[in-house]
Amino acid sequence: MGNFLFAKSRARARSLKIDAEMLKEFKESCVGIKVLVLGTANTGKSTIIKQLRILYGEPYTRKELEMYKRLVHSNALSFMTQLYELAIEEGDGILSEKDENGVYCLSPAAEIDEETAQLLSRLWIDPGIQQAYLDRAKRQIPESAEYFITKAHEFAHEDYLPTVEDILQIRIPTKKLVTKKIDIDGTDFTFFDLSAQENKRKKWLYKFKDVQVILFVAGLGDFDVISSQDPTRNKLELSIELFKEAIETDEFKDKTVILLLNKMDVLKEKIRQSIDPAHVHDPLGKKPWVNYKSDKDHSYLKAQKYFLERFKTCHTRSKQPIVHCTCGLESKSIDEVFRGLEGAIINDYMKQSIFASMKVSASAQDKMSKFKRAGMKAALNKK
Repeated sequence: MGNFLFAKSRARARSLKIDAEMLKEFKESCVGIKVLVLGTANTGKSTIIKQLRILYGEPYTRKELEMYKRLVHSNALSFMTQLYELAIEEGDGILSEKDENGVYCLSPAAEIDEETAQLLSRLWIDPGIQQAYLDRAKRQIPESAEYFITKAHEFAHEDYLPTVEDILQIRIPTKKLVTKKIDIDGTDFTFFDLSAQENKRKKWLYKFKDVQVILFVAGLGDFDVISSQDPTRNKLELSIELFKEAIETDEFKDKTVILLLNKMDVLKEKIRQSIDPAHVHDPLGKKPWVNYKSDKDHSYLKAQKYFLERFKTCHTRSKQPIVHCTCGLESKSIDEVFRGLEGAIINDYMKQSIFASMKVSASAQDKMSKFKRAGMKAALNKK
């Protein structure tokens, strides 16, 4: 009887030691969650980072709003110039010779006054510009072009300052590494957006082997768009290839991968307009979605399921990505994604821990839960 009690006591002591060591390892590893953001150009990566600032960060200062005001004006003027150039390339240009002369005077560096706003309004309703907007995928002109051009009169007001929605709609080419630190529910996240280095990804991927999370953003609405990186390729098809390449990289094979299928609103609108993925082809004539089976109902959910399956089956990785279908412009959906991310990281850590194969007591699991809720912030900030 004594030997039994002694053995039981030693087993309990060993279990408690394991519990303590596991909690210590967990705390020491939690020096913040580092997220590497990947994806092809113009898939909404920067929009998502801006959403996180709006949701969890400090309000924008007056100085920042003034800077965004200049970008709002620049976006509206630049998008109209791009649409006009496309109208010339694809058709007969625009109807009004006077307004055509006005287009040549538009400069992205200028400010929108009332006269310019009236010019933009007239140009927008011109059949040539409307057709160019429908053909915008040929030049990667974003859907936000309509947003900025149709609101030009608001931007012309002297006391105008950008709203949150205006800021989210802004398109700014990423020309350097962007590092953004954000506290989400007491957890420190550091996001590394390497969009500017897409063409050199093989050279720099290994430098970020210490990140815990790969956040890959793809635009489902880009299924009919030609890639700016490779003008002979379909943008979404290229995105699937990059996704496969990234998550099968040796440095990332055990990382948590979040696949964010963005631009659901754009996909829905294009399917509603009867743009059939099966008929889409690249400049070389290849049809990347030739096996897509369209239906009479023009269901965007069917298209969503099809493209999701293409991402799921493109890789050989045993550890499956966490997938979210979302719209980067909708704060609620982005909030749901990132509030659940902390739990996913902790669960992955537990699975990868050297203690994961051992029997861990229920009390340890309870401690982990309490630690996550009450002490995560202190642990994640501890260097």
